[in-house]
Amino acid sequence: MNTGQTISGAVHLGLIGWLFLGGLFTSAPQPAQVSPVTLITEAEFAALEGAAQPPGAATELSQPEAPAPELEPQAPAPEPEAPAPTPEPPAPTPEPAPEPDPVPEVEPEPVVPQAEVDDVAPELPPVPEQVQGPDRPDLEPSPEAAPRVSPEPVARPEEDVAVDIETRPEVAPSDAPAEVQQDEQEAAAPERSTTEIVTEADRPSGAPTSSVRPKTRPQRQAEAPEPEAEPEDPQPQQQAAQPEPEPEPAPQQNDDAIDQALAEALGAGGSEADAPVRQGPPLSAAEREGLRLAVQQCWVVDPGSPAAQVVVTLSFSLDRDGQVQQSTLEMASAQGGDAAAQRAAFDAARRAVLRCNAMQGGFALPPEKYDSWRDIEMTFNPERMRNL
Repeated sequence: MNTGQTISGAVHLGLIGWLFLGGLFTSAPQPAQVSPVTLITEAEFAALEGAAQPPGAATELSQPEAPAPELEPQAPAPEPEAPAPTPEPPAPTPEPAPEPDPVPEVEPEPVVPQAEVDDVAPELPPVPEQVQGPDRPDLEPSPEAAPRVSPEPVARPEEDVAVDIETRPEVAPSDAPAEVQQDEQEAAAPERSTTEIVTEADRPSGAPTSSVRPKTRPQRQAEAPEPEAEPEDPQPQQQAAQPEPEPEPAPQQNDDAIDQALAEALGAGGSEADAPVRQGPPLSAAEREGLRLAVQQCWVVDPGSPAAQVVVTLSFSLDRDGQVQQSTLEMASAQGGDAAAQRAAFDAARRAVLRCNAMQGGFALPPEKYDSWRDIEMTFNPERMRNL
């Protein structure tokens, strides 16, 4: 069965039942009460009231008025005390007016006499000649460049003198008899050197440090009045000519002193001839620089140690293969620091030479110049190492 039809049927049945049975539950209405009312005028109403009041009724007495309450006299209010008069402050004393500054008296300008203008231009002073750069004395001399660096500068040797590590005087055969026979050898001098490497910044430019200020155009001045000629003083008398000093006679040479000096020179030459003389050409500047750079790469210096303040010179010998003979490593000299610092600097230099010798298998030097590089001295400077 359909649900919608069921609901619709139930609603219709309920509505029909309410229509038939709804009046059974209502009650009958009660009857309403009705009172009769008559309309009268105002005059009839007043007559009805007067008939209803009895004649002997006493008139209403008016109540007596209550006496007014007596007011208590109020005490007079105390007069306020007058404030004490405030003393007036004293009038300020007027400051005296500042005196006006005295007006300075303006002096009349002096009358300048008109100067006579001369058409002739005055002579100009001679202009000083400027000194050129190379001839100026105030310029510092330029350091001369050299192929190597050494502690002491060595002057340029003569053209006909051979370059060697040490300075040797020229020894020539002498006619005088001598006990030791001297071999003839050429004079040699060390290669030219300097104490620092000369760069372009160290060389003066040669330009003048100051220039002469140009002269300003002279102004025309008024001709000054010529002073009056003063009487000339009489010329002083000529002094008497002083006698010329007699020339001193030249000192006579002492033949005995000359003979003694020659004998000492011959004796010194004989002692030098006893020393062995190095044979062969010397090392070139490039070969010296290569040896120095090779050892410098193996040299280690601690900047904070006392040994960094020591300049030590190390001497050693090499064999023909360029190998270092360890027994010949010695400290030739040391500058700066105490004994412990000098010893530490020597050990560092010794290790540098041995380390470089072991790494390279000996120093590559020309064998034909063995006599020149057999004995070597090197200076180890913490600031810069120099090969001597």
